[in-house]
Amino acid sequence: MDAAVVVMFLMVAAAASASRGTAVGGLRPASVNEQGVQQAMAFAMEEYNKRSNDMFVNTITKVNGVTKQIVAGTLYRIDADIARTECKKSAVGVQNCPLHTDPDFVKSMNCKFEVFSVPWMRTISLEKHECS
Repeated sequence: MDAAVVVMFLMVAAAASASRGTAVGGLRPASVNEQGVQQAMAFAMEEYNKRSNDMFVNTITKVNGVTKQIVAGTLYRIDADIARTECKKSAVGVQNCPLHTDPDFVKSMNCKFEVFSVPWMRTISLEKHECS
């Protein structure tokens, strides 16, 4: 087959795929209300708090965006603002902790998390996180 014909075929196939929306395995917007997104966000914060040197628990204060990619599981990319709460990591039952209001302890930042979930294998992992 002539190289020009192959190139033309690939261009037509790509255009047809683009006109139908997101390609299989491509990134798609995800709703914060989806159960998988909720689980991914909770897991990301749990892991972030375990790994951080902060003596206080941090929590998500605002979700700026979430995308998901279906591969051999689901890869969630979460862009969120987080802030320090008044709860110390050593405390029991740190859900619903109020945010710090003392200017000496107030701390907030933007974080990007990548969480990979394979529900049928009951596995979830924090692949990457970056906060600034």
